[in-house]
Amino acid sequence: MPLLAASFGIACWLTQSPIVPPATESALIRDLVKVSGGESNRGDFMVTTPADRACERLRRIGRPAVPYLIRALESSKGWARVHALEVLGKIGDRSAVSPILMVLRSDPELEVRGIAARVLGAFGDQSVVPDLLKAGASGDSEVMRGAWFSLGELKAAMVIPLLVKNLGATVPAVPSLNEVRDDTPIDALVHIGDLSILSLASSLDNPIPDVREGAALALGRIGSKRSTRILMTELQSSGKRHEALKGILASSSKEAIPFAIESIADESLRMDALEYFERCPDARCISALEEAIAAEERQPDPSGWVFHLAASILHKLARRSTVPLLIHMLDAKLERTHAVYALGEIADTRAVPALMRILHGCTKENQFDSTVEAAGDAIANLGRSGFDALLDLAQKSPTHAFVVGKCLACFKDASLGPRMASIVSAKVDSRLQVGAIRALGNMKYVLASPLLIRLVESNDRDIRLSAVRSLARMGDARAIPPLYAIAAQIPRPELSEEWKGLGTKAIRELGRLTRKGDLVAAGALARIQNPTSTELLTRGVQSSDAPMAAFCASALGSRRSARTRRVLLEALNRPEIEIRFEAYMALRQLNR
Repeated sequence: MPLLAASFGIACWLTQSPIVPPATESALIRDLVKVSGGESNRGDFMVTTPADRACERLRRIGRPAVPYLIRALESSKGWARVHALEVLGKIGDRSAVSPILMVLRSDPELEVRGIAARVLGAFGDQSVVPDLLKAGASGDSEVMRGAWFSLGELKAAMVIPLLVKNLGATVPAVPSLNEVRDDTPIDALVHIGDLSILSLASSLDNPIPDVREGAALALGRIGSKRSTRILMTELQSSGKRHEALKGILASSSKEAIPFAIESIADESLRMDALEYFERCPDARCISALEEAIAAEERQPDPSGWVFHLAASILHKLARRSTVPLLIHMLDAKLERTHAVYALGEIADTRAVPALMRILHGCTKENQFDSTVEAAGDAIANLGRSGFDALLDLAQKSPTHAFVVGKCLACFKDASLGPRMASIVSAKVDSRLQVGAIRALGNMKYVLASPLLIRLVESNDRDIRLSAVRSLARMGDARAIPPLYAIAAQIPRPELSEEWKGLGTKAIRELGRLTRKGDLVAAGALARIQNPTSTELLTRGVQSSDAPMAAFCASALGSRRSARTRRVLLEALNRPEIEIRFEAYMALRQLNR
C-alpha cells in the first residue's frame, strides 16, 4: 500500500503540479515585455523585429503576462504602450479593460489613444460603450476610427446614427496619399447587422453620393433577406439604381447573379461584378467574362486587376469549357498564375502546347519561378500526353534538361513507372535521370527498387541522394544502410521525411547531426515519437547552439517523462530568451 500511494503521488506531481517556478515565470515575462517595447517594422509585414517576436510570445503565454503588460501601459516609450495594448487585446482578459480606458482618456499620443479605442471592443465589455461613443465623435480621426471599429464589434446600436453620419468619411490611400472611402463605418454597421437596416435604408435618400453608396454597400454585405429586398426595390429608382447595384454586388446572394452578369459589361461596375463572382463562382458568367477580357484588351491602358480576377474566377470554376479562354490569357500574357493552376486542375490535353511554351522560356535555374513550377505540376497532371511533350522538348533542346528534369519529378502516375525507369537506365543528362528517379519515389513504383539500389553507389551526388530518398519513400528497408551512409557523408542532407520510422540506427545518426547544429535532422527527430528520439532531443536542449536548443525544447512539449521535465526546468535558467520561452511553453504543455 505505501508503494502504491507513493506511485500515485508521483503521478499527480507529473501531471498536475505547477512545475514552472513563479520567480522564473516572472523573470521570463518581464524580459519579454522589455524586448516588446522596441520598434515594429510596420512598413514591411514580411520583416519581423525582436519586439514583434516578443509580442507573439507574450500572446502565447496569455493570462500570466497580463499584469506585466498592464504595467507597460505606463511606459514612457510609445512603442511599449502600443505593443502592450495590442497584446492585451489579443489575450482578451477583462482585467485589462480599466487600464486601457485610462490610456484612451489620457495618453499624450494620438496614435496610442487610437489603438486603445480599437482594442477595447475585443473584450466584449459593454461598460466601455460611453467612452467609445465620446471617442467616436472626438474629431481625432485615428481615435474615431478605432472607436467605430470597437463599437461595431460590441454591436452597440446607439452608435448607428454616428456611423451612418460618417459613411462618406475618407482616409489617405497608401502610397499615393489620395483620399479614398473609409470602410470602417461600413464594417461596423455590418457587424451590428439587422439593427442598422432602417437607418441605412433612410440613407439611400441622402443627397451625398458617397453616403448613398456606403449605405448600399453595408446593406449588401449584411446580406439578410430584408436588406437584399430593400436594394432590389431601389433598383426600380433611376436615381438610385447605380448605388443599389453596388450594394447587390457586395452581397453573396444568388439573387445577384443576373445583375452581376449584366454589370460585367458596365465599366463602372465591372470590378464589383468580378469581385462578386470571385466570392460566388457561377458558370453562367463565362460568356460575359470572355467579352470583358476582350474589351479590356482593347483599352489603351488595360487593368491587370481585371485579368487577375477573371483568371481567378475561371480557376475556381475549373470547367473544360474555359480551356480556350485560359489558353488565350496565358499566351497573351494577360494573367499567368491562376491560368496555369486552372489548366493543371482541369487536365485537358489542349493545354499542353501553351504550358510547354512557358517551359520553353526557362533554360536557366534563375528562370524557374513559381509560374514555371506551376506549369510543371500542370504538365504532370496531364499524364502521358504531358510526359511525351517533355521528352520531345528534352530531345530537341538539351539546354532545357534542367526544367524537364524538374517537371519529371512532379509525376505521380504509376502507369508511367516503366517509362520513368527507362529514362533512369538510359545514358541521358543526369538532370533528367534525377527527375525520373524522384518520380519513381513519388509513384512508389517498387518494381524499380533493384535499379535504385544500384544507383545508391553512383558517383553523382544528386543521383545517389535521389535514389536513396525514393527508396525510403517506397518504404524499402534496403534504403536504411545507404541513408545512414549518406547522412554521414553529406552535411545537412535534407532527409527529414525519409528518416521517419526508419529505425534506431538511423535515429541515432540524426542525433549526431543534431549535435552538429543540423535543424533539418532535429526536425526529423521531432516527428519520430519513440524513447530514442526523445532522449536525443533532451540532449539537444543542452546544446550551445541557441536555435537548436530552442527547437528541441519546443519539440519536447509532447514527450512526458521525468527527465524531459528536468531538462526543460534547467533550460529555464539559460540566458537566451528564446530557449527559456520554448522551455516554459513546453513545460506548460506537459502540465496540462
